[in-house]
Amino acid sequence: MALGLGLLLTACGSSGVALQNAPTGEPVRGGSLRVGLAGGGAADTLDPHSPVSTTDIARVVNLYESLLYRDENFELKPLLALSAVPDATALVWTVELRPGVKFHDGRPVTAKDVAATFARVTNPDDPKSGAAALKILDEVKVIDDLTVEFRLNTPTATFDDSLGQYALGIVPEDFDVQHPIGTGPFKASSFDPGLRSVFVRNDAYWREHEPYLDELTILNFSDDDAMLNALLSTQVDAIGQIPLALLEVISADPRI
Repeated sequence: MALGLGLLLTACGSSGVALQNAPTGEPVRGGSLRVGLAGGGAADTLDPHSPVSTTDIARVVNLYESLLYRDENFELKPLLALSAVPDATALVWTVELRPGVKFHDGRPVTAKDVAATFARVTNPDDPKSGAAALKILDEVKVIDDLTVEFRLNTPTATFDDSLGQYALGIVPEDFDVQHPIGTGPFKASSFDPGLRSVFVRNDAYWREHEPYLDELTILNFSDDDAMLNALLSTQVDAIGQIPLALLEVISADPRI
């Protein structure tokens, strides 16, 4: 769901009404999208490496990006990395970064940022959600500005899968969760835990012409019924993770 939502929000455009009226037309630049999701609360976070709820995940995939990602067919593809290649022993993986990518504050993404990101995730004093899967990682060695080596303690032919996890978004060396800076299609504008999160277009996004939207708002709802009622009353333009039990209600409404 998180990956699908992230791709949707970077690819669609205009307002909710325009999207409904022209579902097969070309995307139009501009407009806003209000997305309703159930769950979350006072513990909601903008931390790229500690998403828990559905709303956390939705924020993370729009603010930050990992080195690789899985597309809609669940195939591993390049994102901030152009390639991730193991040596003959599968103990050393060399990652070449995509040139020209900038953080939300305009600074270029470098190999030092990648090393700092993984150091933050695996910090033994404050391990993040992806730390357990990275116990095979001994060192992230900076080779040059756009090259890093991931040196493992166990031969691992599928280490690239770890690099494609959404909870491993690359952040600057001096990352501060109170001022969330990533490379994603949207920048944080305002954040009210348990209520709403507002994001604005990243005009310096590395994917040409994306995102199309000016603004994205993610709204928290206490339960599925409240989320569905918000859609039916046009308080939101889209909802996610729809329970099967509600599909009949939704399909009966000609507007949806």
